[in-house]
Amino acid sequence: MSAPAWFAPIARRLPGPRWLVIGVPFIWMLLFFAVPFAIALKISFSKALIAMPPYSPVVSWEGAVLTLKLNFDNYLFLVRDSLYVNAYLSSLKIA
Repeated sequence: MSAPAWFAPIARRLPGPRWLVIGVPFIWMLLFFAVPFAIALKISFSKALIAMPPYSPVVSWEGAVLTLKLNFDNYLFLVRDSLYVNAYLSSLKIA
């Protein structure tokens, strides 16, 4: 039994079973790796607060303007502290 004639153009546009094999692991990795990584990256650019949640918002609406507040102090601390720089350089040497 074949598909009706009106379904042929739709069937050509639908992804085949090959995309299903690739798509399921891709969605799994996106859900359980990329999303938590993006959340951790967002928190790394925020400022620590004694509040709930314990960090300041990176993106906020102030009036009718969307503001982006990035805090690079956490990364500057890593570069300026010799302990972290030496640990990084020694790990490169070992690798």
